[in-house]
Amino acid sequence: MGQTSLTVFGPFGAQELTPDPKGTLFGRSSRCQIVLECKDVSREHARLSIDPFGRWIVEDLGSSNGTFLNGKRVDCCPVGPGEPISIGSFSIILREPPEVEAAVVGPDETRTNIIMEDFETEFLYDRRTDLDAGGPADRVADVCRRVEGISSASAFCRELCRSLAAAPKTVAAVVRLPQGGKAIPKSPEVLACEFGPMLDPLPVDVGPYPNPLAFRVSHRVLEYVRTHGKPIMAKSIYSSDIEVTVAAIDEHSPRATICAPLMQNDQSLSVLYLDVPIGSPWEASAEELLALVCALTPRVSSHLARLSGLDQIVRRQGLDQELALAHAIQLRFAPTTEENLGRVSVGLVYKPVLWVGGDYCDIWSLDDGRVAFVMAEIRTTGIAAALLMPELRAVVRTSMRFDPHPAKVLEQVRSYIEQDEKKMAVGITAGVLDADSQQLELVVADGPVGILEHGGKIRFLGEGRSGGPEEDAVRAEVLSRPLSPGDRFVVCSDGAVNAKGRDGAAFGLNGVAHVIMSYGTRPVRKLPHAIHEAINMHTQAMAPQADVTILAVEMTPGALVKQT
Repeated sequence: MGQTSLTVFGPFGAQELTPDPKGTLFGRSSRCQIVLECKDVSREHARLSIDPFGRWIVEDLGSSNGTFLNGKRVDCCPVGPGEPISIGSFSIILREPPEVEAAVVGPDETRTNIIMEDFETEFLYDRRTDLDAGGPADRVADVCRRVEGISSASAFCRELCRSLAAAPKTVAAVVRLPQGGKAIPKSPEVLACEFGPMLDPLPVDVGPYPNPLAFRVSHRVLEYVRTHGKPIMAKSIYSSDIEVTVAAIDEHSPRATICAPLMQNDQSLSVLYLDVPIGSPWEASAEELLALVCALTPRVSSHLARLSGLDQIVRRQGLDQELALAHAIQLRFAPTTEENLGRVSVGLVYKPVLWVGGDYCDIWSLDDGRVAFVMAEIRTTGIAAALLMPELRAVVRTSMRFDPHPAKVLEQVRSYIEQDEKKMAVGITAGVLDADSQQLELVVADGPVGILEHGGKIRFLGEGRSGGPEEDAVRAEVLSRPLSPGDRFVVCSDGAVNAKGRDGAAFGLNGVAHVIMSYGTRPVRKLPHAIHEAINMHTQAMAPQADVTILAVEMTPGALVKQT
């Protein structure tokens, strides 16, 4: 399969490039993979990458003049093939490879069973030049009229088979075969299958049939078409539909197999497979059907490829809508810092990915003057993760009002989560800071590790814990640490700690600790931004694969500290 390409149109002509799915950076800086020399372009202007759902995403990286998709300014948005991205005086077009993935055509939902056999066959025709393709022109036009209004690739395959299996005792199927040197399985994947009418009813005394829709195919015929990429007709005296017709068709009646390629890529080949009686007085002979298939498949293949591309676009648009809704729900519960948290100063960075992760972070004042915080990682994506966030927020805040101990609160939260039928995995780190007693009480229940800077030294709180979602909060690690004015506590989600560079190395807890130690005495509210900037340097502007949430708190001496 070919690679996706980018065509960059600018003041000095056009240039074709191959984007890095992990992240391609556009801008004036020499750090960028694609350097755009223009005063209207920021140093690191925008990024193009593939998300875990296979969509190309364009992100503006806080540029001065903006990034535009289809003429509309965007911050972060999926981009499809042919949609123009405008950056300054440059226009960028994404182009998908010409091959279309056959996988967009789903398997037939009927209970069709193909049985692979190497029964004896005699190849009758293996060259299209042996046939007069002009004869079936009317029939080709008729089949095309039947399928031309269909907008789904799967429905198209079914209607194609139905039109070709109109004659009695005929079977038509679209079968997908693996490519790349892989062996053809005993039961290939059926994308569509239709049986022609049977002339006689099945005998009453035959008994029940668990799967009457079954027919046998020739391994030799399929392998020939896959190897040579052209139509073939073979003759066999072994009936291919004995299990279907039993006494309705003589099992020793001569049959013909017609097989032709439809659509292929590096991964798979879809073929049209017909099984027809030889010498039948009905409608068309086997030779005429072969001529029909040879004349029809080029037109069918091109149309099926277009429909497959449309199916892919529709599926992506549906995914885009679902993720946009989940993203909107998630942003409604984005963490904020209250203006008055007593003698606790707070810094926060929250960067949810467009495809919706599952970070939940919250910090607030309790009625007794203490400050509570929680960071949870919902280890799934999409609508389910987004909908769980408001539930978590309500349960945690309500429980904290009635129980001063984080461990007991997390026990209630874990019990609530376990009652959910979706059984989503959630890791939680929660704590309470008491400025009067200068004490931090922390609970790590399979959640992010806390990092405490105390007395000029770094301590990791909750490191090395291997617990999973099946463990209850009673077995979570409960920690209590004294705090002095100027001490800082930082907790980062996995999206920050596990952020990988182009060499595959993670930023790690040590990377976070290094930033904390080198940060000095600057205000804590900017510490998470310094950590996030260091992560971006480490990843070399590669696209994040998970939410990045960084919370930093500091005990401050004296009067109340107002957040800005």
